[in-house]
Amino acid sequence: DWSGKWYSAQTPTSGTSAIIAVAANQPSTYTANHTCSALTINAGAALTLGGGFDLTVAGTLTVTGTLTVAASDSVIDVNGAVTVASGATFDIGSSTHFVALGWTSTGTAVLTGTGTIEFDGIGTTTTTASGALPNARVVAGTRTMTTTTISGNLEQTGGTTTISDQAIVAVLGNATFSGGTFGSTGVGFLPQRLDVTGNVVMGATPDVNYLSDTHIECGGNWTGSLAFDPPTGLVQLDSVSAATASGDLTFFNLNIANGVKTVATAATVKSTLTVLSGTLDADAALDVNGAVTVASGATFDIGS
Repeated sequence: DWSGKWYSAQTPTSGTSAIIAVAANQPSTYTANHTCSALTINAGAALTLGGGFDLTVAGTLTVTGTLTVAASDSVIDVNGAVTVASGATFDIGSSTHFVALGWTSTGTAVLTGTGTIEFDGIGTTTTTASGALPNARVVAGTRTMTTTTISGNLEQTGGTTTISDQAIVAVLGNATFSGGTFGSTGVGFLPQRLDVTGNVVMGATPDVNYLSDTHIECGGNWTGSLAFDPPTGLVQLDSVSAATASGDLTFFNLNIANGVKTVATAATVKSTLTVLSGTLDADAALDVNGAVTVASGATFDIGS
């Protein structure tokens, strides 16, 4: 196990940094919970976490080899930043793991598993497609997302999620914001985009930095709330199949694209409404304070 496998013959503690190098016997945590100050897994080396035991890293976790969570009830808690280097593999299993600071998984880094990475501090998140987070949750602090892919779901219960200048945050599942604030930084040539393949539940309050080039693209159903009253920006409902907007609905600019989009509850559009393609079916009152544009080939059914 983890104990007794170290060159110094001393098991790492909260005050000790650990480096796992290539060796015949690779450590694992199958007999006890363990703590170290910082942990580096070298290329070609491996660490397996299992048996229901946990690993706490007081500082940074750097994976250039392989890190595997083999037990569904084993948890990694990192109080610093996590780096999964190009060529490294991190199987997070099905547990929820905790990260206080930054997250970087770039190049050909590979993340697998069905678990969740929960962010509870101030940090920046950057991934490639292969290094995508299986699921992510923001509960506290400010999470600044540069170009990031989440292959599952994004959830926010507290804190702030901020999309950095001209970044694209792609969520291939659903996005649920039940608390906290949401916004963006920078005004560049391209918008800051939250691109969600599935449903969006928007219960976050727009941050003080919610900028005019903040774009949210929803590929499924949209559920609004009184908390989300954007001062600017764009929401685009663009699923290919039929989708519904419901709840307490307030948009600044609203675009409709593809398929049939049904507005099922009363909605306010504070600026422009544009039907780019497909059909907008207004089953409830729709109050547009700016211009309405229906592109050639698109349909706007105003109901009765």
